[in-house]
Amino acid sequence: AYLYGTIDQDARAQTWIFLRMRPSFAALVVLELAASTAAEQAPIGNDDVVRTTSKSSAPKAPRGSLRTRRASMVETCSLSYGSYSPPYGAGTDSDGYYKPDPSETSDCSSYTFDLQNVGGITALLPEASDAGSDASLVVDGASGDTNFAFGKVKALATVGEYSHVSKLVVGVPDGMGAYLTDDSTVRVIVQSESYGTISAYESHPWYVNSNAASYTGSHVQYVDYDRTKLKNFMSHTGAASAMVKGMGNVIETFYNLKGELVGPRAADGSPTTTGAHFSNTDKDGNYVMATKPTYADWILQSLCSAHLEEAYQWGPGIGLEDDIFVTNEEWIAYDSAATTFVGISAHAVDLATKTAYALGVFTQGGFEKVIEFSADNEEYVAFSPSGYNGNIYGDNTAVLGRRNSQYTRSDGQPYVWPQDIVPARVYIGKKGYDEQGNPADDFLSRNGLRYGKLYGFATDTTASGVRDDWHKVNYKGAKVNGGFYPTSWSWDGNVVNFEDDGSWNFQDVPLTAPTGFEFWTAKGPNEAGKKTEHNSPAFRSDYPSAFTQSSTAGYFGDYVMPNLGQVLSNLPTGKDFPDSIPAFYELWQGETKVSDLIDLGGKGQLAAAAGHDATLMTDSSTTHETFEDVDGFEVIAAADGKRYAVILEDGGNKYGERSFIAELDPNAATMDYKLIMISGGSGNTRIAAQVGIPAGTNANPTSHEFSGTLDLSGMLTTDLRGNYLFSASDDGYVKHDAEMATYINDKTLVIGLQGHSLTGGVNFILAADRGGQWLAYQPSLAGGDAPPGGYCFHGMSTVTVLENEKDHSTTKKLVRNLKVGDKVLAARSQDIKTAGKNKSLKFATVTAVTHSPSQEKFVEIKTAKTVKGPGNLIHATLHHTFPLCSGRIASAEDIKKEQCIYTTHGESKVLSTRTVPVHEHDETYTIEVEKGYGFISVGGIFTNTKTQGGGMMAVKSKAKLHNN
Repeated sequence: AYLYGTIDQDARAQTWIFLRMRPSFAALVVLELAASTAAEQAPIGNDDVVRTTSKSSAPKAPRGSLRTRRASMVETCSLSYGSYSPPYGAGTDSDGYYKPDPSETSDCSSYTFDLQNVGGITALLPEASDAGSDASLVVDGASGDTNFAFGKVKALATVGEYSHVSKLVVGVPDGMGAYLTDDSTVRVIVQSESYGTISAYESHPWYVNSNAASYTGSHVQYVDYDRTKLKNFMSHTGAASAMVKGMGNVIETFYNLKGELVGPRAADGSPTTTGAHFSNTDKDGNYVMATKPTYADWILQSLCSAHLEEAYQWGPGIGLEDDIFVTNEEWIAYDSAATTFVGISAHAVDLATKTAYALGVFTQGGFEKVIEFSADNEEYVAFSPSGYNGNIYGDNTAVLGRRNSQYTRSDGQPYVWPQDIVPARVYIGKKGYDEQGNPADDFLSRNGLRYGKLYGFATDTTASGVRDDWHKVNYKGAKVNGGFYPTSWSWDGNVVNFEDDGSWNFQDVPLTAPTGFEFWTAKGPNEAGKKTEHNSPAFRSDYPSAFTQSSTAGYFGDYVMPNLGQVLSNLPTGKDFPDSIPAFYELWQGETKVSDLIDLGGKGQLAAAAGHDATLMTDSSTTHETFEDVDGFEVIAAADGKRYAVILEDGGNKYGERSFIAELDPNAATMDYKLIMISGGSGNTRIAAQVGIPAGTNANPTSHEFSGTLDLSGMLTTDLRGNYLFSASDDGYVKHDAEMATYINDKTLVIGLQGHSLTGGVNFILAADRGGQWLAYQPSLAGGDAPPGGYCFHGMSTVTVLENEKDHSTTKKLVRNLKVGDKVLAARSQDIKTAGKNKSLKFATVTAVTHSPSQEKFVEIKTAKTVKGPGNLIHATLHHTFPLCSGRIASAEDIKKEQCIYTTHGESKVLSTRTVPVHEHDETYTIEVEKGYGFISVGGIFTNTKTQGGGMMAVKSKAKLHNN
C-alpha cells in the first residue's frame, strides 16, 4: 500500500495484478500493515464513535498525487476501526483513488469519524422545516426539525454504517425492493446510484463469479431485519440496529448479454473476448471507458431506480415464474473518442440464487426504472420500461452517421440522437421460449425475458399535439385515446453496437397504426423533450393492466389497457404477439401550477433567503410553481380501494428538495399534495453549516435527492391471532392483497434519500461514495383511517368469499377488505342448524360495508378444534349477537366457555372468551348482505348480520336492549 503512493500508474497496475495472482503474499502485506499500526489502535465497541483529537504534523500531499489527503489523514490521525475490517479498496489501502479531497483545509482536530453498526444512527438528514436561527438544530451528526406534519420518519440505515467484519452501506441510495427470506426475516434491498471513475468518488470494489471479476460504481446491497421488530419499529424511538440480522451483496453471480459469466477485464489494448461487461465495451469486448477502475474490472454504472417483482403477483399463475429484482443502468459516458459501443442494459436478478442476467429485450438505451404490471394472462408477462433512451456519451457523431448510412427512417427523415425521443413503452414477453421462439425453460425464458415484443403508445398527434405541450394545458381527468403499437425491432440474442439497437425505432411511424398516428413522444420524432422518468403499477380496481408514468416536467398519469388479457388470449394460432393493444391515457397532474394544491401542515418553512415556503421550488436560476424534475414516483395501494402517490423531486432545490404524498382520488376535482419532508440544498441552513449524518461527512454543501419508495405493509400486517397475512411460501398476489387490506396510516413505507453533500469523513475514508439514508415513513393523513359506521366486527377478522361460481372455489378475505358485490359464506335462519354440516354452502351478496374507529372493547371468542376442522376465532363488539345451539341468541359478552355455537364445521364448543382492549387505528365493521340471510360466517363462526333494508337480531343484555 505504501508502494502505491510512490510509483507510477503502470507499476501500480502491475503490482495489483501480482497481488491478485499471489493472494498469500497479499495476506502477508495486510498482516504486516495491521501489525505496524496495532500499537496505536485502541479497541472500540461495534457502536463506538471514533473522534480524532491530535493534530497532524504530516505535510499535505499536492492535488493530483496518488498519495491523497485521504491516506495521509488515516495514517497520521491514527483512526481505528476496532473490530471492523474495511473491505479492499476502502480505508488505508484506498489511497490510489483519483478523487478530489473534500476537506483540503481540514486537519485531525476537525474530523469526526463516526463508525456505527447498520441502523445504529437515529439522527435524520431530512427536516420538517429549515432550522432557521435555531442553533440547537444546527449540530453536526444530530437531527434538525423532525416534527413532520404528515407522519413519522425514522432511519433504517445510513450510508457509512457497517455490518459484520467488512460490509459497508454504500451510497447514494436509490432503487429498492423487499421480500421475505423466511417467515421471520424481511430482506430490504437498496442499490446505490454510483458512477465509478466516471464522476469522482469511486466506491470500493465488490466481487462476482467466485471472485473472478469485480465491479466498482453501483452496489446492490441488502439488510435483513427481524420481521416482528420491524412491524413494531414505528411505535418507539429506538434504533434500527436492534432488529438488523445481517447484510450482504444481492448479486454473487453475473451473466452478460451473451449469456457468459462476467470475467476479468483483459489487459490494456486487448479486447475481453469472453465475459465482457458490455456496458463498458463495444460488441467485440474492446474497453471504451475514458478511465479504468482503480481496483476493479468493470463499472456498474448508475443503477438508478429498480423494482422487485414477486412470482404470480397479479393472481394465480399470472406474472413471473420467479422472484426477480429488476435493476438498470441509467446513463454512461464513454471515452469521447469511442466510435463504437453497445449501450447500457437492464438486469434481472434471480433472488433465489443471487444471479444477475443482463437483458436485451428492452433495448440498450439505458433506463430509469422497469416495472412489471399485470398482463392478465398466464402465458405472458407485461413490463413498462422507462428512462432516457440514449443518455450515452462517446463519439456520438460517428455512431449517428453509421445509423443513417445503414437504416432509413420510415418518414424519409434522417435519424437524430434518440435520447428522450421515446413514448411510454410496454414490453410483452411470452413465457417459456427463447429469442427464436423455441421452447426453453432457463431462467430468462421461463420468465418471458427472451422472447417478446416492444410497443410504444401512439395516438393521432394532429389532435393531441406532442406530449409535453399537451400536459401544459390539460388538467386532472383529461384523456388521450390511442394504443400501443410495435416497432420493427426485436431482441434476437445477438450483441450489437448501439447504431443497431432498438432505441432509434420510436422515430419511425408505428407499425400497424392508423394513418396520422405517431408515437406520443415529448416533442415529436425529431427533437428531445422532457424525460419519462418513473413508473409504477397503477393498482386500478377497474382495469388490471395499467401503469402510472411520470415525467421530469412534473406531470403524471395512467396508461390503461382495458382488455390486454383478452387480446393475448384471442391471438390466432401461429401468432405470438398482437399487432396493437388498445389503450388510453388518463391524466392525474399536468405540467401546471401545484403551489396552490400543496398542504404544508404548518411545516415546510425554508431559509429566510428563499423568500418563500416549500409550496414553491427554487433551483439555481428559477422559482417554480410546478413540480420540477420528479425523480421518484410510486403508487401505494391501500384499504377501501384507495390509492396514493409518493412523489419525490430531484430538481436541484437550493433550499431543500421536496417529497409529497397524495391520494389518487378519481372523484376529487384536484389533487391534494401533503409535504412529507425536505432535505439538502446549498441555501439550506444546516447544509450550509456543513451538518452531516454521520457527523463529519458534509464536505460539499449541495442539493439532496429523494429517490425510491417501497411499501412494507404486505409483509407486516397480521390477523387477529397475530398471524401474518403473507408468508414466504405464498405467491406475490397474497402480499398485494395484504397491502390493499392495510390503511395508509397503518403502513410502513421506505423512502430513499441521497445526500450528495456527504462526501467526507467516514464516507470518504471507507470509499462509500456519497451519503444518504434509508428512511422508514408511517403516514398520518386525514381519511387514512376507517370512516364511521361500524359496530359489529374487528376489521382484521376473516370471511370466506366465493371466488369462482363455476367450481365453487373460495378464498379468505379480511373484513376490512370486503367490497360491495362480494359473496360471503352465509346461512338463512331456517338453515343455521345444518349450515356447517352439508356440503352445499350458501353465499350472500354483500350490499354494504360500513366501519368506524373502534370505541369499545372487543370480545374474543375461540372454538376448540374438532375432527372436522381447526378451531375458529372472532373479535366482535360486546353486544353483537350469535345463535347458540340451544336455540337462544346471546351477545358476545354473555357467551361462556363450553357453550355450543355454530361454525363452518358444524356445532362447536367455545374454548375460551376474553375481552380485548382497543388499540390505535382499530376499526369496527358492519357487513350488510342481501335479504333472506340472517347469519354470515366471520372467522369461521356464524353470527348475526344486517340485511339489506332490515335490522339485526335484538338481544337483552344487562337489562338493556341493544339493537345490533
